[in-house]
Amino acid sequence: MDSVIRGRLAGISLIVAAVFEVFAMAHHPTITTPNIVDAIQQIRRARQLDGLVHGVLMALLLIVLYGLSEFILRRDVSRPAIRAGLIAYGSGVLFMLGAGTVSGFILPDVLSLTPHTSATDLDINLQVIFLCRALNQSCANFATVGYRRGSFSGLAIYCAAKPDGAGRWELQDLSSAWFLRSPSLRVCYISTFKE
Repeated sequence: MDSVIRGRLAGISLIVAAVFEVFAMAHHPTITTPNIVDAIQQIRRARQLDGLVHGVLMALLLIVLYGLSEFILRRDVSRPAIRAGLIAYGSGVLFMLGAGTVSGFILPDVLSLTPHTSATDLDINLQVIFLCRALNQSCANFATVGYRRGSFSGLAIYCAAKPDGAGRWELQDLSSAWFLRSPSLRVCYISTFKE
């Protein structure tokens, strides 16, 4: 396939995935009660929607990774900063897939298979909910760090590049801690980029 066609396909996939991610998140089921019995019933009733939403979001994560991989291949994956960004972003995707699996499939399935009749059953179910929430949040938090580190690693190449006297581009040493502390994405623009 021609590189122009691959680039367009990757760009279109990134745009479409972003739109559908917002749409899918708008339909993400939520628990609206602090009562454990009602919460279990809400989770059980929303089981199919929960699986559908999380399945779609997980597929969209992979589509975005595909789109970004086309960009990465064009930038030369053998370069250390680009490879580090790919590894960080890819690990973020893997952990977010784990978070989606826990919330969208494991928790609803476990709660649909367990009894909810006695106080002991409800206590066990509450512990399962707490465990799944902790797993989900841990995976999602790690994924967010991976996404940010991967995104900023690639961005650092463009923000820190400057031409040296011979017409080559030299990279400044940028601390990844600065990127992790940054409150917002800093937009950088380089009008001409030569390697």
